[in-house]
This record gives sequence, structure tokens and C-alpha cells, in this order.
Amino acid sequence: MTPLTRRLQRLEAGRRQSDEVVADRCRNIHKAAFKHLSLDQKKCLLAAIISYQQGRQLTSEEAALLSAFDIAMKAECEKAGITVAEYRRHCGQATAAR
Repeated sequence: MTPLTRRLQRLEAGRRQSDEVVADRCRNIHKAAFKHLSLDQKKCLLAAIISYQQGRQLTSEEAALLSAFDIAMKAECEKAGITVAEYRRHCGQATAAR
């Protein structure tokens, strides 16, 4: 095995391990962000998701809630020590894998 091959294998192993750490953090971030919302806000968030899927315009209340949830996600990402971009990249990969 050449030194380059060994180095590539170590880099790939490190990346897989890093992705696992980010995946664990993402699950925790998601849960923590939802803790910022009341039951009524969670219901409104569900209505916003359904509206979006059906192509309808969001109400001002739904838009405000989405903004508040985004702020909560950013705060939780910061607490977890990952960037929002890493969170979104991982969540996008997880969604595509399903």
C-alpha cells in the first residue's frame, strides 16, 4: 500500500467520524429548537409546512413563526459548535438518503 493510499484512507475515516458527530449534534439541535416552541406554535408550524407543500401563501403568523424557528435553530447550532451550513448540509444528505 502506498503512502498516498494510506493517507487517503485516514482522511476518509476521519470524515466519516466527523459526519457521525455532526449527525448526533443535528438530532440534538432539532430537538432543542422545538423546545423553544409552544404547542400552539408547533401546530402553526405544521400548518405552515402543509401550506408550503400545497403551494399556498403563508400567513403572517406562519411566516413569523418560521423566522422565530430559524433563529432558534441558529442559536442551537451555535451552542452545539457547528455552523448552520454544516447542519443544513447534513440534514440535506439525510433527507436524500431516505
